[in-house]
Amino acid sequence: MPKVIVSRITLLVVLLLAAAGWAQVDNTAILTGTAGASEIQLSAVLAITNPDTTWVGWAVVRDAVGQCVTPTVVHAEDGFPATADPIVFTDANVADDVTYRYRLLAVDDAGDTHDFGAPPAANPVWERIVYASLGNDGPVAMGQLVDLGWGTGIDLCPGQCWQEISFIGDVPPDLAALVGTGATVVLFGTLDIDFEGTYVSNIASWEQVNDCDAVADAPQSWSRLKASYR
Repeated sequence: MPKVIVSRITLLVVLLLAAAGWAQVDNTAILTGTAGASEIQLSAVLAITNPDTTWVGWAVVRDAVGQCVTPTVVHAEDGFPATADPIVFTDANVADDVTYRYRLLAVDDAGDTHDFGAPPAANPVWERIVYASLGNDGPVAMGQLVDLGWGTGIDLCPGQCWQEISFIGDVPPDLAALVGTGATVVLFGTLDIDFEGTYVSNIASWEQVNDCDAVADAPQSWSRLKASYR
């Protein structure tokens, strides 16, 4: 059995064994999201029974993958809901050819944001992070593909605020041919996150570029790149 499969099965077993303990955590916060044609719909579920004394509410904060921008609050509420019913809202202030990261965070009385914690105090952090792009084909990584021994990874272009990638799934054969060659590529598709970290779950398209400085004015340049996708 390949090493990558063994690794994922082993970690999954550990997670299943810990599931009973996570069900008893003091603070549960879960964020999910779905991309539509022109907006991104988000849903937050919160069951906060033992908040930090400084927390006064919660917020969903957005930033952009591959863009060094100031995070934006897309939804915020004072206090915490009395029931664990989903709170649904949309982010319509989104652009084509951008992959967004959304995080569900606690807010203190100074307006600063904080993570809710980790098991056993709170459910796992990856359940509070969502990646989304209109069409599910936004830019997700740029750099040089590397052989991890059990799968494919990427050495990201520095200084461009790309999200660290644990691995790339389902690499098409023509792209796999560039692994270890030092060629710089831009990947478009979908990011997901679980116990292994953030990973590329689907590659919608890709393009080889000259170097890490080849795309200077994102997101407009992403549209031009995808238009020329081989």
